[in-house]
Amino acid sequence: MSYRYLLPGVGVSFTRAGGQVAVLNPLIIRRFIQIHLGKSKTDRKDAYWLLRYGQQQAVKPWQPAESVLVECRQLEQVTEQLLKQKTMVSNLLEALQRQPVISTWLNNGSSRPGSCSMTRCRRSKPSY
Repeated sequence: MSYRYLLPGVGVSFTRAGGQVAVLNPLIIRRFIQIHLGKSKTDRKDAYWLLRYGQQQAVKPWQPAESVLVECRQLEQVTEQLLKQKTMVSNLLEALQRQPVISTWLNNGSSRPGSCSMTRCRRSKPSY
């Protein structure tokens, strides 16, 4: 007996031996439900509507993406993470520069951290 699995495409990976998997756009299923005047939204009803859709419509079996596409997606995710980290560091630097006591190495990139003498750092008190 051959099984067919229909899944809304919500980023979940699913594999099952001996069956076909079809990943569907959730909007397509939603429109299918609306056409048939279905209103309530529960997991049980969603399963029923997925079953009806699979019985009435020809669905294309899902195939794993080619390795080149997977690599491109991974690079895109890394790029997004690096941009987020860059923004985080920029925001942190800006917040540090707004502090009442600004370390000399923040203003002069050529100085090493810790070049501020301890006596000078202890004497300067924040003005709140």
